Amino acid sequence: GDTKNLGDIDGQSIWDALVTNSPSPRTEILHNIDPIDNISSLRRGDLKLITGNLTADVKTFSGILEDMDKPQSMDEWVFQNGSTVRDILKEMGLYLPQATDTWREGSEVKCDGAPETANECSPFHAPCLYNITADPCEMTNIADRYPEVVESMLNTIKTFEGQAVKPQFQAQDPHGDPMCHGFAYVPWLDPEHITNCSFIKK
Repeated sequence: GDTKNLGDIDGQSIWDALVTNSPSPRTEILHNIDPIDNISSLRRGDLKLITGNLTADVKTFSGILEDMDKPQSMDEWVFQNGSTVRDILKEMGLYLPQATDTWREGSEVKCDGAPETANECSPFHAPCLYNITADPCEMTNIADRYPEVVESMLNTIKTFEGQAVKPQFQAQDPHGDPMCHGFAYVPWLDPEHITNCSFIKK
């Protein structure tokens, strides 16, 4: 269809930013609004605001979900078994890692010891504000220094909350896991996508 018929939406294409590593047209990213666990997070530029229930005991984050049933190397598995996404990116000349999983090394955040500026913050009692460019481990809460910024970002979160659809959770269907469909999200109940997934535990 014609994108001009979409009406007033806030969608922006970030394809160029992803492909060419150019600056993103977005200045804000809503990380999360969770009305069940009561936690929200918003990034604006270099600043990240967190409010609600949170336990922060993770020392190292590399994008790996420890409780996920996965092969030892996701890249290696995809190379051997194929992937719809991989095939598309290879056709475009964009999926050419020199070695499996090397991309994780450059994206890993290691938090070795707290800086002198570190201070505790409980987002359940008061919002926490971090400069994640200067403080990627989120150890120095600067909310007290920028109360106007905190208030502005909280108002933005409230605006998003007012537009959000209430949760309509359904029972989890393991057949919808992208690992069952060449690592791509698909309408898995449609006849052409129904499959016997080897990842589903019997």
